Amino acid sequence: MKVTQTTAPVAPQDRLVMIDALRGAALFGVLLINMMWFAGMDSESVTRATFDALPTAALDARVDDLVDLLVSAKAIGVFSFLFGVGFAMQLESLERRGVSPRRRYARRLTGLLILGLVHWLAIWSGEILHVYAVAGFIMLLLTRVRTRWLVIVGLTLAVLARPIAGRLYLLTGGDGSLLTPALDHDMAQRLQVFAHGSFADAVALQFRQDIYWKLTSGTALAAVLHALGRFMVGMAVARKGLLRDPAAHWRGAAILAAIALPVGFVLEHDWAVLGFLLDLGWQPQPLAAEIFKHVCASVGVVCMTAGYVALFMLLWMVPATRRALSVFAPAGRMALTNYLSHTAINYLLFFGFGLALIGRVGITVCLALSVAVYLSQLVISRWWLKRWNYGPFEWLWRWWTHGARPPFRRVVA
Repeated sequence: MKVTQTTAPVAPQDRLVMIDALRGAALFGVLLINMMWFAGMDSESVTRATFDALPTAALDARVDDLVDLLVSAKAIGVFSFLFGVGFAMQLESLERRGVSPRRRYARRLTGLLILGLVHWLAIWSGEILHVYAVAGFIMLLLTRVRTRWLVIVGLTLAVLARPIAGRLYLLTGGDGSLLTPALDHDMAQRLQVFAHGSFADAVALQFRQDIYWKLTSGTALAAVLHALGRFMVGMAVARKGLLRDPAAHWRGAAILAAIALPVGFVLEHDWAVLGFLLDLGWQPQPLAAEIFKHVCASVGVVCMTAGYVALFMLLWMVPATRRALSVFAPAGRMALTNYLSHTAINYLLFFGFGLALIGRVGITVCLALSVAVYLSQLVISRWWLKRWNYGPFEWLWRWWTHGARPPFRRVVA
């Protein structure tokens, strides 16, 4: 089979191991957060009282605080940021190869959208690929926007999209509750279906309730705008070449990490910030107070995400830590395959047609299970890429993108 310039494996100069490693490290956080949904913690299917009655409840409370502070929203934030980085780098690579970058990348996004919609509508309502594809198409319209504006608009969307667009249901007949969304979910019914129903039952319920809610409440719009903001910042960073040569930008990375991580840590405790302002005499309306807390948390997430990326850059410059962090790179190169496998694994662990652990284990057990699954994926990814050029879904995606079958099996000289 003839290997074309565009279907051949990515050239070394176009593949940054640090970016693969950072993506691979973020994959663990994505796995853990998604597993918590399947375990019933974020899926409106298991009551708080049920988790409080578990023998691990006391430890779970402490672990939950740590996960919320260090992982929640940050892992997917790194993923989104790196999508924007990859977007810019791939467009540049396609142009360098003499390929029409917009047309080819539009085809790539179409493949991702089809895969994401199938995953979303027919498998799991919590998936994110379709959101990335829609935001990616918007990005194609922004390739000529100045870098400064990418950063300004991108950060604005990353901070405000969820607090504002995510509350559109208040303007469309929602019940006005500020502490819990106006979800028409019968938790007992959801648990019954998830713990004892078939796969088809579980998907049908998610379609009727979760997907309908996201489409009508503004949550789906907020997700796209939120991802778009992070993509824009990632594209701006890629344009400046900040991740291509970390050593050339170590001072900026050190300053960013030193400032962003502590600030993010403080803002993540949004209730404390609000309490301080209330003590000073501020008397906001309930909706204003709720949005303020959410904006604080959003700024905190953006700061901590930026701090994590900067800290990773600094650690990558030290030979010993670079060797240690490189272990994540194979998982990052197979991120799409690994991400999709998380859904199957979680279904089998938590739902009724598997081990039915939903509502029976807390976040501590989820953390342990996530570590076990993730370590196995690190081993499998490394083994796989020694024999094949791509992960299975990465190979199919590349085939669709370029319209020609890329070489799958690795040729060892």
